[in-house]
Amino acid sequence: MEVYKTDFCTQGRRTDMADIDRPAEARDFRLALEGHPALPWVIGLHEFVSRRAAEIANIFRAGQIRERWFTGELFIQGFHVDGTELFPNAKADLCIPGILVAELKLVGSSHQKKVLRGKGWSLERDLFRLHRSTRSRQELHLGILVAKNEHPREEPLKDNQVGFQPLATYQPPEGLPATELIGFGPQEGAVRVRIWAVIPEPHRYHLGNSEE
Repeated sequence: MEVYKTDFCTQGRRTDMADIDRPAEARDFRLALEGHPALPWVIGLHEFVSRRAAEIANIFRAGQIRERWFTGELFIQGFHVDGTELFPNAKADLCIPGILVAELKLVGSSHQKKVLRGKGWSLERDLFRLHRSTRSRQELHLGILVAKNEHPREEPLKDNQVGFQPLATYQPPEGLPATELIGFGPQEGAVRVRIWAVIPEPHRYHLGNSEE
């Protein structure tokens, strides 16, 4: 199948999916997204991460600017990365109006366990925010996790560190309609990306008054 990258992807060039170098586990997402205008963006994201994996791995040491650096680099590469409201007083990290809206997390194995299921800055919080979205259900709602294994095999984890395996195997809570579309990168080491599609149903879940 042949697709075209528009102004929200890289360089406005044509891409043949058969030419993309990706592991077998990453191939089926094109079937799930076949015909959806978000497909070229997801392909472009995969290419970006594959091409810039070493730089992305280094940014995990940069504290609270990780997601800002990542989205900034996407913008420089020609990706559309505008933020927008998911619901009142809650903005998404990425948006292509009418096509997709996304939340992004960069998490290393040395980070605290609460980054997975905490009430504040966590992956699970982002997935629930997407589910609560009041935007059009025609837009693809994506939760994007970029994870890095920062621990050599011989180095033990501290009690409060999440570890890489929980990041590589995390499953959304039962009842949250989130389906994993794609996972690429090694199961251990380097950088691994996982992307979930979330169905927005704003009246089923409530996160309280704080949307930070």
